[in-house]
Amino acid sequence: MTDSRAGTLLREARHLRHLSQREVAEMSGTTQSAISRIENGASVPSYDRVLEVLTTMGLGVEVQLELVEVDEAALMRNLRLDAATRFKNAVRVAQFALAGRRAMAHRGV
Repeated sequence: MTDSRAGTLLREARHLRHLSQREVAEMSGTTQSAISRIENGASVPSYDRVLEVLTTMGLGVEVQLELVEVDEAALMRNLRLDAATRFKNAVRVAQFALAGRRAMAHRGV
């Protein structure tokens, strides 16, 4: 599972079950701080770990696959860049996404 979707999913599940982070941590054999890091997007757990934690809360997950179109022109522009520039661009995108996740977490979204 990627980015903060795992954290959002766990937070929503925890609220649905009216559980604290500490209670979820105890149920799933981890620490409250580990649950907090996941919910805040600071840690990205594997799909299996998310499923384990959800299962301890009596919940499951349904996965749907969706086809998306690729912007081939943008892809080709990116491939024409040298590796260092592509890497810098990827870092900028990751920083932008992280800032967005933090802002949303701060707002409680």
